[in-house]
Amino acid sequence: MDPLNVMIVDDSRLVTKIVVGSLVQLKHRVVAIAPTGAAAIAAYPTYMPDVVLMDITMPDMDGIAATEAIIKAYPDARIIIITSHGDENIIARAMKAGAKGFIRKPFSVEKLQRALEDVVKAELVPAKTHPTAIRRA
Repeated sequence: MDPLNVMIVDDSRLVTKIVVGSLVQLKHRVVAIAPTGAAAIAAYPTYMPDVVLMDITMPDMDGIAATEAIIKAYPDARIIIITSHGDENIIARAMKAGAKGFIRKPFSVEKLQRALEDVVKAELVPAKTHPTAIRRA
């Protein structure tokens, strides 16, 4: 897979540091880091990342609302939720909002790579033959 331009959206500096390290190890580029959902919405049109890695729980606006807003403005946006939530209802809400996949924290570099590959591959395969691109990591 070619290197991707990725925006990270997470209010935790520790998580952001781990995600940046994983992306660098995988040879992807971090083009933006947003600490809040509102900051992600504002930054998206400037950076137009290939993929957004979005946390759910943030102080000003949760990742589900931010995902919904980004997808509304940019329907082709590829957003992967990264969450520690195990609640299937929350994950289902994120997918309904437009997320293309999710990864549970803590995650391995390999799981992150598979999630990125799945989101990229999903656009290359017609929906009729590939009904879901979601991989549960």
